[in-house]
Amino acid sequence: MKKILFLLLAVASVNTAIAQIDIYALMERTDISIYQAERIANRYFAVVGTGRGTGYKQFQRWLYERKFRVDKNGYFISPQIEWNNYLLAQNNMPSSSAAANWTALGPSGWNRTSGWNPGTGRLTYVAIHPANPQIIYVCSPGGGIWKTINGGGTWNPLTDNNANWMNVFALTIDPLDQNIVYAGMTGNVGIIKSTDGGASWSAAGAGPSGTVRKILIHPTSTNIVFATATNGIWRSIN
Repeated sequence: MKKILFLLLAVASVNTAIAQIDIYALMERTDISIYQAERIANRYFAVVGTGRGTGYKQFQRWLYERKFRVDKNGYFISPQIEWNNYLLAQNNMPSSSAAANWTALGPSGWNRTSGWNPGTGRLTYVAIHPANPQIIYVCSPGGGIWKTINGGGTWNPLTDNNANWMNVFALTIDPLDQNIVYAGMTGNVGIIKSTDGGASWSAAGAGPSGTVRKILIHPTSTNIVFATATNGIWRSIN
């Protein structure tokens, strides 16, 4: 009985000590590795929980960011050392050739209407026809898929007829049959496919969902298609 009581008191004492850890002070420490900090934090959250006010979310954000700022042993690299390493690498880089000339393809402006503002937005993918560089597909999160057949001189929207096909994050052209184009959506729509150069689209097989980030087609056996999405890596053989 005394042994059990002793063990209970020891566990209670350890839990009390862990619960008194200052999780925010832990995130400021540079004398321990990120792995040690994570182990201490895991013991702390096992006692106090991960709910509101525990600092769990703040620690997870810190942990994610700190992983980009540590050496191979997990110890924090100071900003000054990172800057010195950057300058050293920059000095050792070969000199680049003259900058290429770029021309803005638009849009350069828009006409105000009562219910539509095209804005300028952002593009998430660019796919260039492998045999004809004048044909280019682009996509955006909210703007759908667009195509140019004159190297960007003019653009035509391809998915405006379906509101579910406006949030697009990936595009890929079949390397053997350039009329076949795959597009990856967000919002659990998955992948859509065109067999006529973007004139019409249909849903591809189920599997990838969430946000589809990249689609790759086998270069010689184009029935094999890979896709990376929020719910993992997927492969189709048909």
